[in-house]
Amino acid sequence: MIAFIAAWLISVITMTLFSILVNVYTKYELREHILLKRIAKASALLPTKPYIGWIIHFCFGLGFMLLFEGLWIITPMNKSLLWAIAVGTLMGFLGILGWKLLFKCYPLFSDINFKLYYIQLFFAHIIFSLTAYGIYQLYN
Repeated sequence: MIAFIAAWLISVITMTLFSILVNVYTKYELREHILLKRIAKASALLPTKPYIGWIIHFCFGLGFMLLFEGLWIITPMNKSLLWAIAVGTLMGFLGILGWKLLFKCYPLFSDINFKLYYIQLFFAHIIFSLTAYGIYQLYN
């Protein structure tokens, strides 16, 4: 349980740091927690606290960590860096699909470079998966 929690928190932080680095380098808004905060503000369903984007992002991260854990348990192949990259690739495609749906439901983002966003999001999920794999290896 400790490995799961550590992997979840550190993986979300690591992928977010990657998004922040790409944001700083490109000057485009790519930080998930900022975009989620804007969606929460547009949706009357969620509170508009300054930290709401972080909460939503960590909740989605928990979902991806549960997927990682489930695949860790049910896949018969040896867990390796290649396995983590494959799982991260799956997560990347799921993340892109989820964000496309959010952007369709909340068309507030005319200022986003969508192609760049989806590319960095794809690699951010591979980083998430590699980080989770590394944390699990530390606990084994």
